[in-house]
Amino acid sequence: NGLYELRQAYRTYNSDKEKEWNKIHEDKPYKEEKLQCAFICSGERDALCCRSMGFLPLWFNSETYQLSVEEYKEIMKYVDVLYNIPDIDDTGRE
Repeated sequence: NGLYELRQAYRTYNSDKEKEWNKIHEDKPYKEEKLQCAFICSGERDALCCRSMGFLPLWFNSETYQLSVEEYKEIMKYVDVLYNIPDIDDTGRE
C-alpha cells in the first residue's frame, strides 16, 4: 500500500521541477530527481500519521511481510532514503 501514491508524487515532483528547469535552461535536458525519502510503516494508522506530517508512507498487510529485492528496487527508483518504522512490540523489535 502506498506505492501508487509514491509513484504519483515522484511524477508530480519531477513534472514541476522540469517546468522550472525549462524556463531557465532551454538548451539542456532535464534529469529526473528522486524524492528525499519514504517510510515503511507497520499499519494504516501509522501510515496516516506519517502522511499527515507530509511524508510518504508505505505499508504492508503484515508487519512480518518480507520486502522482495524487486519491490525494494522499485521503491528506490523514486526515493534516496527508505526508513522503516516498526512497532515496539516483540515482532517489531525482531
